[in-house]
Amino acid sequence: MFNSYIRGAVHKLIIAGFGLMSVLSLSACEKRKPYDIVIRNGRVLDGTGLPAQRIDIAIAGDKIVAMGRIAGNLAPKTIDAAGRIVAPGFIDLRNHSAKNLARSHNARMLLSQGITTVMLNADGGPRQDIWPLAAFLFQFEKDRPAVNVAAMVSHNTLRHLAMRDGDYERPATNAEIELMEELLHKAFRDGAYGLSTDLGYSSSAYADGFELERLIRHVRDHSGLVSAAPRDPVRKFWASLEELYQLSRKTLQPILVGQLQRAPRWVWKLRQRWQKYLADDSPLLLTLFPQTRWYGEILNLVPQNEFFNWREVSLSLYRLGGAHRIRIESMPTRPDAVGKTLLSFAKQIELSPQRAFMEIVKAHGAVVSMQAIRRDQLAWILLQRNVIPVTDGGLDVTIPNSSAGFGYLLEMVEKQSLSLPRMVHKLTGFAAGLLQLKNRGLLRPGYHADILIFDPTAVTVDHSENTLLPPVRGMEWILVNGEIVLEQGRWTPARPGQVLRYSHTSVREQRDIVPN
Repeated sequence: MFNSYIRGAVHKLIIAGFGLMSVLSLSACEKRKPYDIVIRNGRVLDGTGLPAQRIDIAIAGDKIVAMGRIAGNLAPKTIDAAGRIVAPGFIDLRNHSAKNLARSHNARMLLSQGITTVMLNADGGPRQDIWPLAAFLFQFEKDRPAVNVAAMVSHNTLRHLAMRDGDYERPATNAEIELMEELLHKAFRDGAYGLSTDLGYSSSAYADGFELERLIRHVRDHSGLVSAAPRDPVRKFWASLEELYQLSRKTLQPILVGQLQRAPRWVWKLRQRWQKYLADDSPLLLTLFPQTRWYGEILNLVPQNEFFNWREVSLSLYRLGGAHRIRIESMPTRPDAVGKTLLSFAKQIELSPQRAFMEIVKAHGAVVSMQAIRRDQLAWILLQRNVIPVTDGGLDVTIPNSSAGFGYLLEMVEKQSLSLPRMVHKLTGFAAGLLQLKNRGLLRPGYHADILIFDPTAVTVDHSENTLLPPVRGMEWILVNGEIVLEQGRWTPARPGQVLRYSHTSVREQRDIVPN
C-alpha cells in the first residue's frame, strides 16, 4: 500500500512537472517572439513621396525591424490598420513649446496633429533665451516628454551674451562677432542643429550683412541649418527676401525662411516673381503655416521701434490694404474690442486708425489677424518643391488657431486635392533630411518607430479652440520610439520622447531626398 502511495505521488509529480514544463515552454515561446508590435493591412506612406503601399511593419524596441508581408503571430501586440494611412511621425521645423513642454510633458496638443518631433527656438528667440543649450536639453532627458525634442541656438541670445555693454541696437564689432562665433561653436558641441535669427524683431534686427555673413559661414562649417525671418515682409517683402537669397548664395548655406504670411495679399498673386525663389537651384527653403488667415501680435506689422511713428504705421496699414482688413483677436485692456476691425475700433474711440494702432500696442500682447492669402494660392505654393509646412505655433503660444497647424494641412489635402504622399514627405523624410536626423523621418528597417495611423478623411479641426482639449481630431494610433502614446483614439501615459542632439558627423544620406 505504501508502494502504491509512492507510485501515485510520483505519477502526480510527473504530471505536474509536464504541466510546469508546458507553461515554461509557452512562456519561452512568448519571450522568443521576435517583435513587440506588428502593424498589419495599412496603406503605408514611407516618407519618400511614393504612393501608398500595403505593407506590414514590425517593431522591436524603439526601431522598425522588418517591413513586407509578415505572417503568423510574431508579436504580443498586433494593430490592424486596414483602411488607414500609416505614416512617419511629423517633424515641425518651427515650433514654440520651449517653455511649456517642460510642464506639459504629455504634449497632446502637438501629438494630436501628428507631430512626434519638434524643433524649438527656430524663431530667433526674441522672448526667451535658451542658454546654455546643454542644460536646456538635459531637462528633457531627466523628465522625458512624449515627443522628440531638438533645438537651435538663437542669434538674439548670442548677441546678448557677446555685446556686454548692453547696447544691442547697433551692428556688432569684430571682437563681438568673434565671441558670438565661439558661443555658436559651443552650442553646436551641446547639440544645436543650427542658428535661428529674426531680422525684423529683437536685437537681431540691428545686425548688418557682415555680422550675418560671418555667423552663417560658421554654421556652414558645422553643416548646420540656418532659420531666418526677413527684416520687413510687410512693407519691403521682395527686398527682405532678396537679402536672405543673396546671403545664402554668398555663403553657400541654405536658409530656412519663416514668417512670410505677414506679406501683403498682392504678393501671392505674382507667381512669375516667385519663380526665382522657388526654382530648383534656389538656396532658400520657405516655411508656411497652412492657414489662409495670419494671426500674431500687432507689433509684427511695423518695423521694430517704429510702433509710435505715425508715418511708419500709415505705410504698413497702406501696404496691408487698410485698417478694415485687420481684426482684433485679443486685447487685455479692452475686451470689448475683440472681434472688431482696427477701423471700427478707431471710430469707436474717436481716433485715427494710426492712433488706434498705437493704443493697441500699449495694451502689451494684443493679438490681431488678417486674411493673408487665398486658399488656392496657399495650395499652389505648398506644392512647390522647396516650400515646407510648419505650425509656427505650439504650447507656448496663446494666439487663436496656433495649436492646429497640421490639422489644417490635412483638411486642405482633402478639400484642395493636395497630394497626401507629397505633403507627408515634406513633413517627414524631407524635414529629417534637412536636419540630417539619423534614422528618422522614414518608415524603413533600422529607423526609429515614430508612426501615425489615421484616416485622412476623418481628420477635423475644432475651430472653437477649446483649450482643454486638443483641437485636432482623427488620429487613431501614434507611436513614438516604438511606444504607443495614442491607442484607438485614447491617450496612454507613455512619455517616450528623446532628446535629439546634432552631430556634424551624422549620416547624411537623407539630405539628397527632396520633394517630388
